Amino acid sequence: MKTTALNYSTQEIKRQAAQIFKVWKANREFRINDAEFKDFEKLYVEFDALFNKIEAGYRELVELDKIRDKTAAKLIGLTVRARGAMRGYYGPKSLQAAQIKVDWSKKESPAAKPASKKSG
Repeated sequence: MKTTALNYSTQEIKRQAAQIFKVWKANREFRINDAEFKDFEKLYVEFDALFNKIEAGYRELVELDKIRDKTAAKLIGLTVRARGAMRGYYGPKSLQAAQIKVDWSKKESPAAKPASKKSG
């Protein structure tokens, strides 16, 4: 049975590779038919760099999500206040009030299609 990366989490791959790396580094005379320590080391270092880059990117993304959510909350609050103030300033039937009107039907789940008329 062929083992693929999909059978392991990246943390498990990193853990297992670190164990092999440590032992193989201390016993460099060990060889596999088509691989030496330098081959394993090159692949291990490449994987580790990618792993660390992804982890750093994930942490950055989480922080950006938090900042976006805080900014969105402030923007929503100001939007609601501005909409109310514009309606009060220009009037509820003004062109400006019509331009800032919220279409609540877009926020609702899609309604069932009306039944077609029967000819008869």
